[in-house]
Amino acid sequence: MKSLLCFLLGSIMLLPGCRDERFFGPYSLEVPTSIRELAAGRTFQFPLDDADLEEIDDLAACQAAEAEEPTRETPCVCDFPVLRVDEQHLRVDYRLTHIREQAANVLVWVGYQVAEDQPPPDILPDLPRIEVLGEHHHHVPAGARVDGSFLEDELDEADRTWAVLQHPDCEQETEALPSAQEILFGLALESEEPTGVSVEFTFRIRQGDQP
Repeated sequence: MKSLLCFLLGSIMLLPGCRDERFFGPYSLEVPTSIRELAAGRTFQFPLDDADLEEIDDLAACQAAEAEEPTRETPCVCDFPVLRVDEQHLRVDYRLTHIREQAANVLVWVGYQVAEDQPPPDILPDLPRIEVLGEHHHHVPAGARVDGSFLEDELDEADRTWAVLQHPDCEQETEALPSAQEILFGLALESEEPTGVSVEFTFRIRQGDQP
């Protein structure tokens, strides 16, 4: 009964013994896309509270001051990270649904878009600027549905990898590094066979280090 109350009241208050969790979705994608691309993706932005928004203002002020008169040994984002790696823990559940007559081999992925001044990873067909940090491969028989999940441990490791790559000049421990404020997720057909698959994603975010 407690778990049901936690779910129903989670967006309003937290009862004693409830975990601080929020759920988002479902979000849907389909491949091939309407323009016949074999890969599709979309962005999920992590929710920010008032303290996070204040930190965005502090970060902007630091960066503006540093642009006028550089004095810092480390980037402003190291001291004003907005989100930290250990602050939010994400799980993504998904369901693949076959929508054509022929079986499909698909890649479900999470990652981020590299900056324009960086070379494209060129991992995904039709999405060359996406760096993939987590991937699941599935065979979806004709007419079938397949369920899967990116678990917290997988996505925590992806976030740590992203943070280390993006913030090499920060001096704090990995868990305290600035975390990604958004993540890209999607799917791709692994061959050009005449087939098609849709996916629905649901996101669960758990705050902090609660068990």
